[in-house]
Parts: sequence; structure tokens; C-alpha cells
Amino acid sequence: MTIGIVAVLREEKDHATLLRAMRLVVDEVPEAHLLVIGDGPLRPGLEELARRLGITGNVTFAGSRSDVAALLPALDVAVLSSTTECFPIAVLEAMRPGCRSSAPRWAACRR
Repeated sequence: MTIGIVAVLREEKDHATLLRAMRLVVDEVPEAHLLVIGDGPLRPGLEELARRLGITGNVTFAGSRSDVAALLPALDVAVLSSTTECFPIAVLEAMRPGCRSSAPRWAACRR
């Protein structure tokens, strides 16, 4: 199972919670993999968190990519872990290739 997120690595995108959740996923599905697409100031800390959680073999930090649309069809689930979002473009982009999406229950995501 491949899970992915496309987002700048900033506090409000809450990648840390996603990494902690990934630890739980890996406990149940050891072959699960998280693809983190995007870069930002929190990357070193998030990479360290993945190391502390023991999931470095299950997480790829892909950095900023210009070929995101080509990567999305490889995802089984696209995740939005943001604590706030006006209009979740990443969810809409993931829906286009038919990927399942998981997002918080705020109004913008429910629509």
C-alpha cells in the first residue's frame, strides 16, 4: 500500500501527525509506504522524527517535484493532514487519477 501527501513541509500541514499515524499503519501493514512530496523548513526535523519512529524504510521524502501529476496514480491513498486549508487543491488533484483520499472533516474537505 502506498500512501502519499503533496504539501510544503510547514507546521500547518502537520506532517508530524501523519508520520506518527504511519508508525501505526506500519505496525499493521509492514509493507506500507509513505511518499512525502514537497519540501520546506521542517524537512530535517521530520526526517529525524521518521528515524525516531523507526519508519525510515517506509517513508520517502521526495522533495519538491515538477512531475506530481505523474506520481499520483501510483498512490493507493492521498492524505491531507493540514490543520487548516482554505481550498484543498491536493485532494482535488489526487481525485483526478482515481486515488482515494483521506482528509480532516472540515467543511472545505467535506465538499
